[in-house]
Amino acid sequence: MNDVIKVQGFSNIDLKDEFFDSLKDDYPGFENWFEKKQTRGAEAFVIYYEKKISGFLYLKEENEEDNSISPVFSKMKRLKIGTFKIDAHGTVLGQRFLRIILTKFVEGNFSEVYVTLFPKQEGLIMLFETFGFKLCMCKVYVGSRKI
Repeated sequence: MNDVIKVQGFSNIDLKDEFFDSLKDDYPGFENWFEKKQTRGAEAFVIYYEKKISGFLYLKEENEEDNSISPVFSKMKRLKIGTFKIDAHGTVLGQRFLRIILTKFVEGNFSEVYVTLFPKQEGLIMLFETFGFKLCMCKVYVGSRKI
């Protein structure tokens, strides 16, 4: 088993991998978003298990205001956890991804780090809360939670 988390260009990641099926189902436009990332040369953290993707993490640096949430995000340097998905199989992969996130947050001198989650993602919410994240705002119109 190869449990190395790799930084990999979106252009080298197979969007047809069944790992992405739930993301395609849950997020209309996911495929278009992914293809834009391929075109722009974006990278993500990826881990494979038995030659299939078992974890995917995309981080984005932001420095903008967001009026679509309450309370409003003021303009500042923040790290967005754009995509965080793992196929849990009795490992600490979620914790390993959180270590990557928190290391980048500290080393990049970001003011904030955030992720958008949906209520059905109970396990992921618990994982983030274990690492000190907390609910601080909502985007009610899409039914998501930002913690």
